[in-house]
Amino acid sequence: RLKALQGLAQAGRIAGNYPVPCAVRGVKDSVTAISLAENFQRDGMHPADQMQAFAELARQGLTEAEIAVRFGLSEARVRKLLRLGRVAKAIMADYRKGQFTLEEVQAFALVDDTKRQLACYRELGEHCSAHAIRRWLVGKAIEAGQGIGAFVGVAAYEKAGGAVECDLFEDKVYLSDTELVERLALEKLGRKARTIEKAREWSWVAHGLDREELTNGLVRLPSELIDVPPDKAAECDRLAQRVADLEALDADAPLPEEFENEEALFDAINAANEALWQLEDEIEKACSGYTAAQRLYAGVVVTLNWRGELDVIEGLARQQDMPKAANESGPDA
Repeated sequence: RLKALQGLAQAGRIAGNYPVPCAVRGVKDSVTAISLAENFQRDGMHPADQMQAFAELARQGLTEAEIAVRFGLSEARVRKLLRLGRVAKAIMADYRKGQFTLEEVQAFALVDDTKRQLACYRELGEHCSAHAIRRWLVGKAIEAGQGIGAFVGVAAYEKAGGAVECDLFEDKVYLSDTELVERLALEKLGRKARTIEKAREWSWVAHGLDREELTNGLVRLPSELIDVPPDKAAECDRLAQRVADLEALDADAPLPEEFENEEALFDAINAANEALWQLEDEIEKACSGYTAAQRLYAGVVVTLNWRGELDVIEGLARQQDMPKAANESGPDA
């Protein structure tokens, strides 16, 4: 600091008799904060010392926001340092010795319970990779960002009294109470199923989490085109006839005047086919459905897909409910 002030004086930035303010600190001041500020930007400070110093500041009553302002850091950065500062002392001591990487210490910081951290350390021993540590600490917990965890949602889970574990370094949240997650998911699926039942459009409605078990032995009925707009149907017929007429032309015979050569004919066939396919696809998406006769015996399964999204599977039928095919030799053949 003295050399910095002398440099400023030599550069003419301050006068030679510039009064330098000095702050006298007493026992009521945070000695930890002062010491940390002195060493914060020095290369020689080990990350473990920095983490534990920030944790000590928090124990002395400073908020994350106050620490962030004092040291010019973001609150998110301070939050991570405070979490690391709560890692068991034995683990931090081995981190100083180089037995752990920073990523592995971050994995231990997934939980605040130092007894669990040390139990994990003892059980994994030399196999303490960051991935192994996280899997041991998380156990059967469900990740909130995918699958059933995403379907339930953190807000609903916490409202029901569930505990979460946050991995600040992987930006992941884990839902610890798996039974609660499954119960909430089933309740949410049940509400959707009851809504479908009230509409009385299907013979039956089932819901659950095991998609394979729910659909095992069921037949997915083929959908049919219902209420196709007449203009769309007419355009389909016109395009189909156009393709048939073009394909019927004899390439060895003289071509109609609209085609300069054989290649132009093939281009016209391809264009007509492409237009037909697009229109058929459009009609199928808009008009495909199940008839009233199918709905009399078919049903719906309400479940989840692998992304944790609601999946309503319509048009499923039990083998015993399906109508028997007419006997070809009978009077109704």
